[in-house]
Amino acid sequence: MNLNMDNQLNITGPNTTAVVEALNGKQHTTGDEVYFDPERIIPMPEGLDEVTLDEMGRREQDMWRLRNWGAYRVYRNGQDITTTSGKAVIDFYTLYGPADSLIAALSSKFPGHQFLLWSCPENYSGMGVTNLFVNGACVEAHDLDAEADARRAGK
Repeated sequence: MNLNMDNQLNITGPNTTAVVEALNGKQHTTGDEVYFDPERIIPMPEGLDEVTLDEMGRREQDMWRLRNWGAYRVYRNGQDITTTSGKAVIDFYTLYGPADSLIAALSSKFPGHQFLLWSCPENYSGMGVTNLFVNGACVEAHDLDAEADARRAGK
């Protein structure tokens, strides 16, 4: 079972350039540019153990990321960005979740902007989910597959 998630973050608002600059991270070891660095939004505390496993075989850092970012990992390689006047679109991958906690935190730091996150399991034939974040809260959420199923069933 593939647990990687495709994500696309659409950012709109009065100063998307400032948002993009706040998200930029260090270049990945592969040479890829990092456009969405989770450490710039919610930094992981120092001292979390990457080696010690809990009773279920999970690393302390992984569980912290899942609780605080909404995903075990936000991959820093394979990211892409498109910017136009008043809009930025960042494509990135996560593991075990869409990193919605990160996007909520990001939206609280940039009032007046909208952050629309689309997420879907990688190599999945469905349409995924969308969540719209404004001022630190998810104000709209859609399970696109369930909505399509309901329309097909005439509900």
